[in-house]
Amino acid sequence: GILVQSVRSNIADAHWRLREGLMGPALRCCLLALWFVSAWGAQSRVGASSASAFDDGHTLRKNAKELLQQFLLPQSRGGRLVQVEISLPIKLQQQSPQYSNPYVRAAVEACVGARSASRWKLDDTEPLGRGEIGVVVLAAEEGRPGERVALKVQWVRDPPGHFATQVAAQSIAAGLGLAPAVHDSWVCGESASGLFSSYFGITVMRRVQGETLADSLKAKPKPESDTDVYCQPLPHMGRLDSQPNPSPRGYISQAVHASLNDALRMLDNYGLITKDVDET
Repeated sequence: GILVQSVRSNIADAHWRLREGLMGPALRCCLLALWFVSAWGAQSRVGASSASAFDDGHTLRKNAKELLQQFLLPQSRGGRLVQVEISLPIKLQQQSPQYSNPYVRAAVEACVGARSASRWKLDDTEPLGRGEIGVVVLAAEEGRPGERVALKVQWVRDPPGHFATQVAAQSIAAGLGLAPAVHDSWVCGESASGLFSSYFGITVMRRVQGETLADSLKAKPKPESDTDVYCQPLPHMGRLDSQPNPSPRGYISQAVHASLNDALRMLDNYGLITKDVDET
């Protein structure tokens, strides 16, 4: 997921410095929220294009409010609320969407098939990844089967304000070259009830090819040079399938460390950085 959240952190300068090989909690938290490839590929842009920009979350709040209004409006009236004739057992709504479950898969397929503003076709391959709140699968736009995109499905509570903020934050970060571009987003629920206590939030985004930060850390458990930086992300990433889900840790190069620092500074200027781990 992304990802970057909506609460801006008051990050002290000390959190941005390396202290005896240990990164500050704000940096550890946000390292997992950034795609390793995106941050690394954007390093030449960071600081050069918008280093002096200081938005302080104004654009995020404005865009999230507009998205929330669209998520509450049925698509028949020009909004992004898709309603389908399908329901899921309450038990399945209390855990992360399991794409292998036939009920969940049928619901996802119905929600994707009912989207009228843009037409997406799910791939039959295994999911790209899954986590505590969602699953990411491959899809393609109808008429363009050769161009695969990543389609993320997650549970959304009513009202979908947090989901609106997530989509808005990723779109802003994508404009800075620090996250995959968002092609489409909508919410989907059962049409029979009219009021939804929980439903799917779906985000279609550019598929990022390359190595994730997690894989990079696992591949480099020991430093290869004196300048390598020890990266200790979150102590844990919640639970996955009722089991503890520890975060990876390892070393990154000084160049990647500097790139991530610059990227996080820019994201913080736009109000996209979470609070420190110790404060959440």
